[in-house]
Amino acid sequence: MIFDSHTHSRFSTDSKAEPRDMMEAALKKGLAGLCVTDHYDCDEIPAFCTLENLRGAKAALEPLRQEYAGRLEVLRGVELAQGVLCPNEAREPLALTGYDYILGSVHAGRWREDYYWMDYRDPPHPLPVLIREYFENCLAVARWDQVDALAHLGYLKRYAIRDGVTLDYTPYDDLIDEILCTLIATGKALEVNTSGFRYGLPEWIPGIEIWRRYRAMGGELVTIGSDAHRPEDIGAGHKEAQRMLRELGFTVLPSKSNFIFITHPELPARKLFADLREAGILVRYFALPRIDNFLRVTIGSEEEMAEFCATMKRFVENVL
Repeated sequence: MIFDSHTHSRFSTDSKAEPRDMMEAALKKGLAGLCVTDHYDCDEIPAFCTLENLRGAKAALEPLRQEYAGRLEVLRGVELAQGVLCPNEAREPLALTGYDYILGSVHAGRWREDYYWMDYRDPPHPLPVLIREYFENCLAVARWDQVDALAHLGYLKRYAIRDGVTLDYTPYDDLIDEILCTLIATGKALEVNTSGFRYGLPEWIPGIEIWRRYRAMGGELVTIGSDAHRPEDIGAGHKEAQRMLRELGFTVLPSKSNFIFITHPELPARKLFADLREAGILVRYFALPRIDNFLRVTIGSEEEMAEFCATMKRFVENVL
């Protein structure tokens, strides 16, 4: 079973793809599911991303979930960029609840132009400074408790190659390793972004050396995303990415997200979140309006869910 966990529809300003066309393309590629992760760049309001777009995506996808049920699993996500750098601006898109998957990314420094627009032959700041800042911001995303995965680690390479510039990330290996360790420690996934080949790179984003280090550190959580903005790019490179991951020793499972929101009238969510963490069980808590007394629980294996249910039962019995 193959999922494409990073795609964009016409509800992203840089895409014209109709959601239904994306679903049909996914079926033709033999995918089991598709997650639509339209853009919300928190520092480009309203020029690039709007709440209206996110609401439009939700309205468009809900009936498609029903229509394609049994043939294709349709998930609703968001690619939330610069959210950790602009927490006030991130509150509103995060409050639009019901996401199956939140993909954290860094497209720019705080309140700066997207790295896409930069001329890498004549950058506004020395490239070593920009690259270090980029990875420091990725580390902040890895530490942030509002996202499920980190997208396209090494994003700058995708556009530097366009300008004939090859970036070397070796001087930042210690910082990259800290990002990887943080993802593992906080239970977040690292994305294999397959778009690198489409942009002229000879590798995935991130490159295979980073994947080797991630696996050696004990990294297990991986999603695969095409970053498609056109139906014809959906699922691109997924089979090859799975092969690469297997060769590195990863166990490749369906890359879909499965979450539930739970609340209890006698157990405050914030305290329950802390108690579960102390018991070694990681769930998600959002201190946001309307959902500040809910926990978001990822459905795991039967053994994991049995442990979760037994722990919850014990907590409830201690209160009632």
